[in-house]
Amino acid sequence: MPYRYTCRTCRASGAVHTTRRGAHRDEAGHRDAVHGGMTPPNGDHVHYATPSPRGLIVTAAVLLLLVAIKAVTGIAPDDVARWAGLL
Repeated sequence: MPYRYTCRTCRASGAVHTTRRGAHRDEAGHRDAVHGGMTPPNGDHVHYATPSPRGLIVTAAVLLLLVAIKAVTGIAPDDVARWAGLL
């Protein structure tokens, strides 16, 4: 699951991390660099970050491209893999 650190005082956000531990490292680094190691006055938190739909869009585009290539050439990806000795 993706997590992100956000400082309410600075309105700064850290990078999206796959674990809470990564987001907490951003939290500690931001607190040390900007707030002298202290909790910001308005608070901060690590929260769930909604995943970007970009991955789904790219996957759909690649699948559509493969279907189009198969329709035009008659060659499917598994045929290429067999020819290359991968399957």
